[in-house]
Amino acid sequence: MAATLILHHYDLSPFSQKIRSQLGYYSLDWQSVRHAPMPPRSTLAQLANGYRRLPVAQLGADIFCDTQLIANEVIRLARGDEAARNSDVNEDHTFIAYLDGECFFQSLVATAPIPLIKTLLHHYSMGDVLRLLGDRARLLRRGAVMPPVPGIAARGLRKHLLDLDRRLGAQPYLAGDSPGVADFAAYHSLWFYCRMSARTLPTECAAVRRWYDSIVAFGEGGRSEISASEALAVAQTSEPRPLPQSQISDHRLGQWVSITPEDYAREPVTGKLVACTHSRWIVRVDSFALGVLHVHLPKRGYAIGLVDPEEMRTAV
Repeated sequence: MAATLILHHYDLSPFSQKIRSQLGYYSLDWQSVRHAPMPPRSTLAQLANGYRRLPVAQLGADIFCDTQLIANEVIRLARGDEAARNSDVNEDHTFIAYLDGECFFQSLVATAPIPLIKTLLHHYSMGDVLRLLGDRARLLRRGAVMPPVPGIAARGLRKHLLDLDRRLGAQPYLAGDSPGVADFAAYHSLWFYCRMSARTLPTECAAVRRWYDSIVAFGEGGRSEISASEALAVAQTSEPRPLPQSQISDHRLGQWVSITPEDYAREPVTGKLVACTHSRWIVRVDSFALGVLHVHLPKRGYAIGLVDPEEMRTAV
């Protein structure tokens, strides 16, 4: 029996919405574990061994970090291994990286601050909102990316919307007749902008508005809530799935490594590298409480380095 996907997320997370909408498109059942929008998140710390971003997906004792990999796992669950491999090869990863990076920051900065704060206050206390804003400010100060100033962000967002409208004028989705990963990547930042700014998309972008409404109509699939302790129990009673048969050589296989996002939230994930494919690394984490976990991280946008095993054993 196939494991049910568990999504660790929070409701206002735009990157989580990317995955929730994809789950809706495929009409998949999934389990939801809601977390605070900022650390500390004790469950995530146990499962992902240092990774701090949300969402994180879980299939038994396999933990998937970053929506690059989570989106691929959703396709695997819905359509099978071959469809997931084809998607990974055929998607325009440069365009998706732009949507997840530059375009997301344009939408974030262009979001009007007063409606943003009002929306946050509908979900969190004033103290939590202040801590959240402070946390995100620290992430950006310590990161390797510089968001645009508001005027440039607004102009960039408008240019992006016009480009999307041009792309969508000739076909219903960016991927063609049916949505692909790029569609959900383009959607999530606009979802955040519209929801947090209480604004609608420009009327002159009719193709974008039609496309946006069609993705909204997908819903979020068969969502059921479970507790963090239930998710930990699933990991504890599961074994990681077999490692990929198709791998590439890497001199670090079998050694202790640290894998870190290159842009922001650059807390490393550490463990023993047990697999390497063209698009992902898999590290083994031996947890006293949960047993053996396999944490999957993408290669695109992440850096890997060797770490001293004695230091790692001391840390564990």
